[in-house]
Amino acid sequence: MKKIVFLIMTVVAFCSCSNKEKYTIEGFVKDSNYENVKLVIQQIANNQIVAVDTVTIKSGKFSFKGDMDSVVIKNVFSPDTSSLTPFVFIVEKGTVTIEIADNVAKIGGTPLNDKLQAFNDKFMSNTKKGRDLVAEYTKKQDAGTAVEQDETGLREALAELAKENTAMMVAFAKENIDNILGEYCFMSYYFRVDSQTREEMNSFVTPRIKALLNI
Repeated sequence: MKKIVFLIMTVVAFCSCSNKEKYTIEGFVKDSNYENVKLVIQQIANNQIVAVDTVTIKSGKFSFKGDMDSVVIKNVFSPDTSSLTPFVFIVEKGTVTIEIADNVAKIGGTPLNDKLQAFNDKFMSNTKKGRDLVAEYTKKQDAGTAVEQDETGLREALAELAKENTAMMVAFAKENIDNILGEYCFMSYYFRVDSQTREEMNSFVTPRIKALLNI
């Protein structure tokens, strides 16, 4: 897993542009339990994952800004709490908005971040459907009313949802393979899919990704 995370974040080091641009991050947090919680922002530097910035949530908000040499993906986590799901955002010209609610961050405000969030929403929608199906089956088990057909139906439904998510991921990676989103998606899932899906992904892999993944 550490290898996968490092390879994903290595994308950052290869997406440079010539002129510096300005970027701003504006964060909004609905849960008061996160007041005074610190967020740590990470990216690749000198071939290592390092913290490049920190910010503290105050009055339900956080923000930072700076110059950018390149369009990069940054990872965010909190050392103060395990309830907040770590997330990524893309540093690009403009103002990136990050809204944290129900322990999950939603990003937007710039073209690539909007695109990434749309993909995440679709992906997580199927994930939630799967969790709801499992919860429903568990209730039947607890009540002693579950039958063999229920288990079979659950397995088939979960398999179909997984198939849909895989197809969605492959399509997204292919559509964006010429930008940082495609590379991020490709490298996030390549080692997690079956051999048939890898073959499909290999059909549109770029030379740079092949070198990074050593495939």
